[in-house]
Amino acid sequence: MRFSRGFFVALAWAALALFVWMVPITLVYHAFWSAEPAQFTNQINHFLKNLALTGALLMIAGMGSGPLSLDRRKHDAEVAP
Repeated sequence: MRFSRGFFVALAWAALALFVWMVPITLVYHAFWSAEPAQFTNQINHFLKNLALTGALLMIAGMGSGPLSLDRRKHDAEVAP
């Protein structure tokens, strides 16, 4: 399977778009600070899960898909003599 450079640029923009979407969704739907005592643990777990996912999305948007990605292997093959 071959990927073009545009696919990986789109991947970074998609990660950034998902980050922008996830921040307000997390704050609205997993507001543990206003949850009932019976739902507090569940809401804080989901809030922290989404917080971790937003961090991963920022890493993908900023750094690309990583050194083990198909994009990196393609780049290394093009640079190698």
